[in-house]
Amino acid sequence: MPQVQQFSQHGGTTTLIISAFDNEDKFFFFGHTFYIAPVLTQSFGTQLANEESTLTVYFPTGSNYWNYQGLATKEYFGGSTTTFTRKFSDEALYFQKQGTVFFKQTPQNRARLLDNHFRLFAYLDKNEKAEGKIMTLTDYEENNVHAKCMSTTDCIAKVSVTLNSKTSAKIQFAGVSATTVYETIIIDEINVVYGAKLYTKAVTQTIKGDISFDVILQ
Repeated sequence: MPQVQQFSQHGGTTTLIISAFDNEDKFFFFGHTFYIAPVLTQSFGTQLANEESTLTVYFPTGSNYWNYQGLATKEYFGGSTTTFTRKFSDEALYFQKQGTVFFKQTPQNRARLLDNHFRLFAYLDKNEKAEGKIMTLTDYEENNVHAKCMSTTDCIAKVSVTLNSKTSAKIQFAGVSATTVYETIIIDEINVVYGAKLYTKAVTQTIKGDISFDVILQ
């Protein structure tokens, strides 16, 4: 089940508290990073799944949100409402919450087929910082995960991205404890959003333990 949160929607002098659980047919939070807006109403035209529907999305206050799916508008502001045209067969709209970091891998149909290459995505908040976590393993086989993540050790690193200047960002990886186990992770691309703009930098950065490094964005 997705994690849901409450948010406020303002109209005039009245504040209406709307529970995402009560409106889960419209939109919801997935963890602390993603705001999801799926199309759940299928049009009944001749093409069925290819028929377009309108989807009106309210963006909760307290944060802004960024979309990577090729929409004309990338950044959406908390407290605003936007209407999208989507097909029932389209990928669900997802928006990264400001101040968070997430990672992407090449999709596979089995977790054990995933490799150790990642793309990093950071959406900096008003303090020019974003944070997230990553699993520090290369081998996702069940026995390896159990041995290194569920015994006396762990396999999670905290990741922070901080703007050094208008052209540079500092990336930090730090285990959540003194017993964090690192296998080799390779970062192939770093994406940083700040000032309503996305900066993408191709890199080859190997992560084998706690590390801090700078990336030139421009």
